[in-house]
Amino acid sequence: MTNKTDEYGYNLRERMNLYVGTALGAIAPVVGLKYLISLDNNSLGDEVACWLVSLAINFSPLLVKQPPLPLYGSAVGAAFGMIGANNLRQRREEREEKYHLQNNLEKVIDVNFKEIN
Repeated sequence: MTNKTDEYGYNLRERMNLYVGTALGAIAPVVGLKYLISLDNNSLGDEVACWLVSLAINFSPLLVKQPPLPLYGSAVGAAFGMIGANNLRQRREEREEKYHLQNNLEKVIDVNFKEIN
């Protein structure tokens, strides 16, 4: 994925936006289901059982040769990360273009001022 993101001109901040979105999308179904099935009793055994049940439910589609639920979540997270990365890249390119235009204008003014004097 890094080669593709470099190819599209993303800097480190924009790539991190994409990667974090993908990771959070993959984790979200497991954590969300864990808290949906969590018990009132906060013992360590119950906590472990809730995490194991959540993992089992999220990865149970593998038993019927289907992609696990976190795979779908990571795809959605990657899509949202890509939207954010594109917005960041667009703002960065606008700032860079504005900076280059300003520098070129200053050079033209300097050249014209030197010709007048």
